[in-house]
Amino acid sequence: MLIKPLRYMLGCLALLGGTMAGAQNLSSIASMPVGQVLSPEQLSALGKMPSVDIDGQTYLVVPVQAGGSSTTLIDSSRRLGRTDNQVSIVEQPTDKVRSQLAGLLGRAASVKYYDHMNITLVRYASIQQAVQGLADLRAAMPGAAIGLPVSFSQRKIQ
Repeated sequence: MLIKPLRYMLGCLALLGGTMAGAQNLSSIASMPVGQVLSPEQLSALGKMPSVDIDGQTYLVVPVQAGGSSTTLIDSSRRLGRTDNQVSIVEQPTDKVRSQLAGLLGRAASVKYYDHMNITLVRYASIQQAVQGLADLRAAMPGAAIGLPVSFSQRKIQ
């Protein structure tokens, strides 16, 4: 009689252990430096992940850690990259951006205007929202230089 509940409990513990190992893998991947190339084993240990398309490139999205403001992505070469979920609009007067894109900018987590440089930075809460925001902003302002930067190299501090 005790065998079935014991098997069930052991099965649950094994499942929980696998989930925790997967979460540990994700957090260790998210803490690796950008530019690092994952081995095929490291990538397969992560399991199935969502993906996003940015400018014709497909990236795997490493699930975010709570409170994180950036997203770790994996490109087709298994290389780690990061984005701040921030769409940049450059070479456009900020007053024009404010007036032409007012409805779309309300969906963002934050918007910063750099009037003297004609740059607007639109930050979103998630990579999925940033990708959708990129598409919407480009449709509303065709021909403008609008992008969603993904970094694959460390910034050098001098």
